[in-house]
Amino acid sequence: NSQILALRSGDQDVVLHSYPVAELASAASDANLTVKKFDSFLQSMLYLNAKKAPLSDPKLRKALAAAIDRDAIVKEVYGDYAKPAAATYPPGILDPALAPVSYPTSTAKVPGSPKISFAFTADESGVQKRLAELLQQKLTAAGFVVTVKEVQPAQTYGFVNDLAHAPDLLLQTNTPDAAHPDTWARILWGTGGGLNFFGYSNKAVDTLLDKGRTLTDKSASDKLYGEAGRLMAADDAILFLADAKDVMVLRKQLTGIQHVPNYPWTLDLHALGGS
Repeated sequence: NSQILALRSGDQDVVLHSYPVAELASAASDANLTVKKFDSFLQSMLYLNAKKAPLSDPKLRKALAAAIDRDAIVKEVYGDYAKPAAATYPPGILDPALAPVSYPTSTAKVPGSPKISFAFTADESGVQKRLAELLQQKLTAAGFVVTVKEVQPAQTYGFVNDLAHAPDLLLQTNTPDAAHPDTWARILWGTGGGLNFFGYSNKAVDTLLDKGRTLTDKSASDKLYGEAGRLMAADDAILFLADAKDVMVLRKQLTGIQHVPNYPWTLDLHALGGS
């Protein structure tokens, strides 16, 4: 809120990230401001803890994926600032056709009222909280009993060490360190990956990632990464929700606005200028 006030008064030139989505329309109508949305590798995803009941049941994971009505939720939360994720990789890293995802919606009730603990990581824009609340509503309507809590990003790294007491679901938005499929797939769903919070492991997936990394032919390598993504998606260990834009609000007099997709929340300060 302090940054927004400073931006509107002219004491600050840009808010680089976490501008509340609900207030972007107001910012766009301000004669002194401009809203920029850039292509990025930011992807919102829902991790499923398949190492403990009830989500150790593949059929229940599939039912959960069908219950969330992903496309409708993404549109309601993000509006024009994201699209339903097309693939297991963000656009620009790998051709979406090589590892596509879709989650057909079902209104069928799940039996037994399974209890689900649901954690989401804190963010300043409120997007994660809003997304978590809507997901909770959808899952409750489908017969799940869902408790939601906010966690700090640092807490998520400890989940893999005690999966029996970790949440059943984790909502988080991630981005890779570089624009290469390996820097995404290996950390998210490769065995032991740094952002593999619920310890997903599939030997066939690991083998494909290892083979892909050794090839110099990009087309052949991409096919292997795509196959790895399809195998992982079939396990419903991660549900890919939204391909998000990198959204910034700036004073209109700024010039030289240059953005790099794999560095979200960042502008090239050397190129930046304005009166």
